Amino acid sequence: MSRHTVRKEPAIPRHTTTDAPGTTGGEAPVPSRPRRRRSRLTTLAAVAAAGVLSVALLAGCGDDEESSAAADTSTATSTTAAPGPEGTPPEQKQANVDKVLAFDEAGTPLEGKPRIAYLAECTQNPYCQARLQGMEDAAAKYGFEFKTFDANFNPNEQLKQVQDATTQGFDGYIFAPAANAPGCTMYNNLLKPTGKPVVVIDLPMCGDEDHTEGVSATVTMQRPGFFKEIVDSAFKQCQGKKLAAVGGFPGSDLYNFWKAGIDAASAKYPTVEVVSEQTADYDPRKALRVAQDALRANPDIGCYISAWDDMTRGTLEGIQKSDKTPGTDVEIYTLGATKDALDKIEKGLYKETWVTLPYEESYYGGVAMAMAITGDPVNGYIDERLLPKVTEGPGSIYVTAENADKLEPNY
Repeated sequence: MSRHTVRKEPAIPRHTTTDAPGTTGGEAPVPSRPRRRRSRLTTLAAVAAAGVLSVALLAGCGDDEESSAAADTSTATSTTAAPGPEGTPPEQKQANVDKVLAFDEAGTPLEGKPRIAYLAECTQNPYCQARLQGMEDAAAKYGFEFKTFDANFNPNEQLKQVQDATTQGFDGYIFAPAANAPGCTMYNNLLKPTGKPVVVIDLPMCGDEDHTEGVSATVTMQRPGFFKEIVDSAFKQCQGKKLAAVGGFPGSDLYNFWKAGIDAASAKYPTVEVVSEQTADYDPRKALRVAQDALRANPDIGCYISAWDDMTRGTLEGIQKSDKTPGTDVEIYTLGATKDALDKIEKGLYKETWVTLPYEESYYGGVAMAMAITGDPVNGYIDERLLPKVTEGPGSIYVTAENADKLEPNY
């Protein structure tokens, strides 16, 4: 396979509701309530409780001598530069991706049949099914077998599963943290001491911008800097207008990333007046009510930004029911680049949607694991925007009417 060949994506069946990553999908006559972020981090209190439980059971954050002394292939000597407070430097990101693509081009199967634990936060909805398919394809190509542990976005359940997995003698762990802080504790006190490579996908851990030092690789799109960039894109195009924003579950990692992006953009673009900043639990029905309330109070809103494409369906309906024309009276910016969002982009209803890549995230997570097992880990951050799906597709994580036909969504 050519180094820059765009991989064939799995055929994920269209659902009535395109659930937020981690939501249980299914046909429904009315918009179903997404459970991704609620299951993942039901409330801020639930996350805090999970973190307390993790720390209590695991005795701290892994700074003990035994943890730091664990020698494994994931921390093999590497020339990869450690990320700073702003994350991995651009040139290092590109070098990391080039290294992964070169390894994948060679596609040399692993010796034996290594056993990998896939410590997933989800498997049951279209987003997570696309990710599971990516893992299956990587396993088939490189000859490793994997066992899936599905925490269903429950940090307490994930803690039990990580404890279980570390007793089963796996050759490596691909870890999708259900939450940042508990995931950090599980890594430092359970996964790292095994001396086996650990690849992180989905979310960064330990308060890091992208990569946690000691991990064989981190493969993700949704990190703090990503949310700052996408929100900045919307604000830049909405200067001189009133803007409304709708996010997911307050207190969750992803909502905190989203809110930080809004705060940064608000300071950067003072002519954008944020007149409504609400949450809707990734539920399109709640988003509908939030949009109607916002437009009733501020009928001259010119821009609306949303933290998930499925939730945006409710925002769209709320705008239409408020006798406003989407795309003309109100520009809509939304996260996901799902099949439904691209359809609405092409119809002129949405102005811009931002890319997420669940299939590539797990596939290249599997590639990074194969690299670590061979003794040549990336030891750094793999930025999904630099992968062929983006660079040889729309050319950007910002998808508009100009480049929507160049992206084939996988969910």
